[in-house]
Amino acid sequence: MLGLLALGFTSLMIYTLVKNALFGIQLNKTSSFHGPLELVIPVGANQSIVFERWLDAIDSFTPFNGQLKIHFLFDGVQPDLDQWKKLSSTYPWIKIHHFTQRPNETESCSWMIDQISSSIDSSVIMITDPQTIPGPEALISLGSFISEKQIPIYTIPQTAQVSILSEAIFSLNPTLTFISLFGIKKWRKHFSQNLFGTSDGLLCLDLKLFRSIDFKSMGITSWKDAAALEMQEQEIRFQIAFGEKFLKRFHSKTLDMALEEIAQTWQMMWNKKNKSTFWIFAASVFVWSFPVLCLITHPFWAIASFFLLVLFRFFTKIVFQESWTSVVLHPVGSGFWVIGLVKFLIYKFKREQV
Repeated sequence: MLGLLALGFTSLMIYTLVKNALFGIQLNKTSSFHGPLELVIPVGANQSIVFERWLDAIDSFTPFNGQLKIHFLFDGVQPDLDQWKKLSSTYPWIKIHHFTQRPNETESCSWMIDQISSSIDSSVIMITDPQTIPGPEALISLGSFISEKQIPIYTIPQTAQVSILSEAIFSLNPTLTFISLFGIKKWRKHFSQNLFGTSDGLLCLDLKLFRSIDFKSMGITSWKDAAALEMQEQEIRFQIAFGEKFLKRFHSKTLDMALEEIAQTWQMMWNKKNKSTFWIFAASVFVWSFPVLCLITHPFWAIASFFLLVLFRFFTKIVFQESWTSVVLHPVGSGFWVIGLVKFLIYKFKREQV
């Protein structure tokens, strides 16, 4: 039974991934866009943002000639805040917003976006996670698509090659599960929305939709959940795009930090009111690990699953432009997610015993 479920789920992921890749937008260098746009980066108290990586990106944004504004939103204590403030004095189009207090029971990133929403007035607005860093081609290409299509676009980043092992670990993540299941109509309302809230990416939308989103709502666990809920209520379906090499997601380099980030990801999914995201991603990790975990107990199904996973990872290589070494290290990557889950469960058990 487990083998049949593993084969069925893997086949479904292959089909949906290929379907999304065929119908998704590919960012490119040939697009042109000259209108005003604003990029919003909310950084929660428990999130990290690497100053040097963003500095490299900001240096490439100077040719926008005043058509670009970047808002960095910081919640609470941030170790490099003085550096960010100096950066703001060097580049007037970079705005630093530091919030030292906020109401209880509010999610920091959503609340911070709501605080600056009235000052945002560009025709194109983009919101991204602090570790998802766009290049100028991504901003121009997305601005062009928004002006033409007038629909929200969610762009999936490429996993940056910080190290081969790090890439192998983090190319397997909730974003991959999301893109492998998004588009299944029966699941869209209950599952895709929650997976969207947990995935990594850059959301691009027009000013009207941005103003209609109630980011400050109680119970909203992330700004992506708020956006997904609003689009669902308005019956607006967003378009999937792929960042090529113009949008990269940077991850932890050391193994200790990687395991900690993985455990925090499990924690974040468990904290959501709707636990479907947690269980779907747990099922994905089980399927990705099935050939190793069940080789002794289910040898036939494990071998069959292995060949299907080879096909699945071949398509992820094409879609996300991963390195072949990262693909070969798939069992190691899935193993780290299993270890991270065990670490989260042990921590949760100990906390409940206190």
